[in-house]
Amino acid sequence: MVASLLQLFCILVGLTANAAPESPYRIEVSDVTIAPNGTGNVRITYAVPAGFHTYRDWVHVEVTNANGLTVGAPSLPPGVMKDDVTMPGTLRETYETDVLVDLPVTAPATPGTYKLALLTRYQGCKKSLCYMPFEEDHTSIVTVAGEPVAPAAAPAAGAAAPAVDP
Repeated sequence: MVASLLQLFCILVGLTANAAPESPYRIEVSDVTIAPNGTGNVRITYAVPAGFHTYRDWVHVEVTNANGLTVGAPSLPPGVMKDDVTMPGTLRETYETDVLVDLPVTAPATPGTYKLALLTRYQGCKKSLCYMPFEEDHTSIVTVAGEPVAPAAAPAAGAAAPAVDP
């Protein structure tokens, strides 16, 4: 009886017993060209559909294989503090429009094409109904080409540090 009710529920909401719902969100990952020893950003766009939202603490980017690139921490934009409809009385940082995440990348000295493997994680909601968390594998093609960037020179021994205005 319970199994029959579950099957009926899945049919009504458009699911099969073996399939998860498809995400209404779209993830886009940019490719980038960087000079040898240079830096640049891979842009990850979490496209949030109209009428949906996600919480900042549910948006994650993980480097699964840097393939010789040096990758920094992702930079998430600030969200808007709003009441959490799933937890009344709680304020949470929310995105209701596309989320643009920059991932800083430093290229090696050797020119070539490098595949930066990423895993994106997110969870989205429509009003108080939230989808299960989604994970997606992505690859950014980082082309290292052009004139090399000179490494920053280390200060000479005994040199004074530059003055900084407070």
